[in-house]
Amino acid sequence: FPDHSFDWAVVRSVEGMIRKNAGQPAWEMMRAELLRVAQSVLLICFEGDISKDYEILGERAGEERQYK
Repeated sequence: FPDHSFDWAVVRSVEGMIRKNAGQPAWEMMRAELLRVAQSVLLICFEGDISKDYEILGERAGEERQYK
């Protein structure tokens, strides 16, 4: 995809699995690619409270309070 093809990328239960099975460098490559193709990335954890256990990366980073 071209750079910033998407406003948002939504990723659930991927970060921990990639880090565990492929290592931190693989996750860093995937994270960089997500940020390349999407303006903002919503990372949602598999376990825990979905309203609290997430991270926003990219252009919308720091705006978490608006989405709670």
